[in-house]
Amino acid sequence: MFIQWFSFLYHSLFLVTPLFFFWGNSELFEINKMLFIYIVAALVGTLWIIRSITEKKIYWKNHYFVTTVLIFLLGQAISSFFSIHWRTSLVGYYSRLNGGLFSSISYVVLALGLWNNIPKKKLPKFFLTHALALLLVSLYAFPEHFGYSPSCYLLHQTIDASCWKQDVQARVFGTFGQPNWLASYIVGILPIIFFLKSRYKKNLNLLWDAISVLAITTLWFTHSRSGLVAFMIMVGITIVIYGYKSWKPLKKLLSHKLFLPFATIFSIVLIVIGSSLLQQRTRQTLASLDLSQGTDSFSIRTLVWQGALKVWQRYPLTGSGPATFAYSFYQDRPVFHNLISEWDFLYNKAHNEFLNYLSETGIIGFSTYLIFLGTTLVLLWKKGKKYTHWNNSSWMIFISLIGLSAVHFFGFSIAVTNLLLFTLPVMALSDNNYSTKTKKPQLSSWWQYLGISLTVITMFTILSSIYDFWQADRFYKKSKEQKQESLYIEATSSLQKAIKLSPNEAVFYDEFANIYSVLSFQYKSLGKIETSQSLTQVSIENSDYALLLNPRHLNFYKTRARVFLILAQNDSQYYADAEHTLLSAIELSPNDAKLYYNLGLIQKEMGKLSEAQTSLEKSVNFKPNYLKARDELALLYAETKQSEKSLEQFSFILRHLAVDDPVFLQKYKAVEASASATLE
Repeated sequence: MFIQWFSFLYHSLFLVTPLFFFWGNSELFEINKMLFIYIVAALVGTLWIIRSITEKKIYWKNHYFVTTVLIFLLGQAISSFFSIHWRTSLVGYYSRLNGGLFSSISYVVLALGLWNNIPKKKLPKFFLTHALALLLVSLYAFPEHFGYSPSCYLLHQTIDASCWKQDVQARVFGTFGQPNWLASYIVGILPIIFFLKSRYKKNLNLLWDAISVLAITTLWFTHSRSGLVAFMIMVGITIVIYGYKSWKPLKKLLSHKLFLPFATIFSIVLIVIGSSLLQQRTRQTLASLDLSQGTDSFSIRTLVWQGALKVWQRYPLTGSGPATFAYSFYQDRPVFHNLISEWDFLYNKAHNEFLNYLSETGIIGFSTYLIFLGTTLVLLWKKGKKYTHWNNSSWMIFISLIGLSAVHFFGFSIAVTNLLLFTLPVMALSDNNYSTKTKKPQLSSWWQYLGISLTVITMFTILSSIYDFWQADRFYKKSKEQKQESLYIEATSSLQKAIKLSPNEAVFYDEFANIYSVLSFQYKSLGKIETSQSLTQVSIENSDYALLLNPRHLNFYKTRARVFLILAQNDSQYYADAEHTLLSAIELSPNDAKLYYNLGLIQKEMGKLSEAQTSLEKSVNFKPNYLKARDELALLYAETKQSEKSLEQFSFILRHLAVDDPVFLQKYKAVEASASATLE
């Protein structure tokens, strides 16, 4: 009975997770996939404990793989303990969840649950489930390239791709929400198809070929450079593995004791040289002020990687904490980052999984991750050598993990790829030869009833918390939609429901503060002074509480500054609060040109012209192509009788940023005329 339940849970996990997304949440894809993984992990853990209690046997089998998985989890736990923000390191960054300690615990529970509870003879069936999932994922994404998204039909009953803001026809993403994420999943599963082709040869060759062609075509339609590079690497490794089994000189070379050290050193040197050349290329690209075509993704990545290394230098041993990159990166954000086309985006990942572990979990977490990954690859390689045929399960999963690592090197893990990373090796390495016939349950002791009762209660508590979080996020999304439609009263009602379900989520209070500030302004305009004052107080209190719950999130300071600016329309005293808030934000992100620009505007409004000039000059120094900042600085120079400096700014704008724009040309002439009149 237990084996059947475990099998059902894992088949559901591998089939549903890649396909699952829901429109009712603030993030359609990752939140829902991660929460589903949480649910299955909770059920697997519960079933595992109940099985051990009823059968009076601890189902646990030691192995090098098991040891490295536990070492990895220990590293994550240590880094979480020393995190700059505990809740984020436990739960994960709000819109992602993957990467927090709870997600790591879930992956480990699922991997070890599979290891200790599923007999070896039943494991190959999970490969078939993965193949079915890949087929369905590819069939769902494939028509998007031709302008037909199944999602749009499900949502609006329209046979087109109009339901997506993204150009899904240019880069398909199917049930993953992002082309690179879909590509990483395809990369992880493709080698399994080749294993299945060797295992089920009779009458099914055409099926495996069709799935492979469909999946590879879909991978091409994602136009994911990291995915395509990973695919080419996997092809190269496949050729090497095939040659290893069929060409003796190559086998002798790869079996030499010096080969592995040489390959490791060569890879490190290649990465260092490549990174250096890429950094030089980035600086050459950013030397131009014309960013109208956007900055290429590799240039952006090198700057984010540079910031990630600085974060690690700040927190060398334990990192800033799992899932906290969105907070720690901005403290060390490179000045050059202001020049890229995505300069004001928030980065919650390092866009390199290895640097992400290094910056978030330090030497401890990074080392345990490498120990887990490296040991697993070695174990898979050694076991694969024992088979006579080259496309065995161990070597195909070895290729999968190499492919996933290649994708992760240029990006970051998602819920599904981490699920594959931890569970796929189990299917090849497991030597669990337990009988499929489990012992008959023996409930004869009071401690068994007590243990099962406590386990079930714990399970329902966890499932209830997961449901509350999911439902709270739905109300949060609903409130944002209502706010966009100017239905502020309804939006506050939705937020109140969200907070009731998840009272420790800072982003809800941050949104509350924003909405109440707008309502305060509106009621003041209607002459309802007392109501306006009451809403002002509530707005500030919610902003205070958001920062109390999470004082590291830069966006909360930006919201708070916006709140005070809105409130300042009714009472100018709040300009000082807005200024103080932006100064606090600058402490978290000292190289942010936009923060200095907004600070300059506020200081100018407060009559602090000298401070405003300093702030705007810093903004322009950090981002020379910042049109708004140069315009404001030029106007401030003109206002303070610094005509020559004002003309320099407008001249720069007309030459580089808004060439011969009549609006700025008129401003230039006005300052020039004013300067001439002063001289006369």
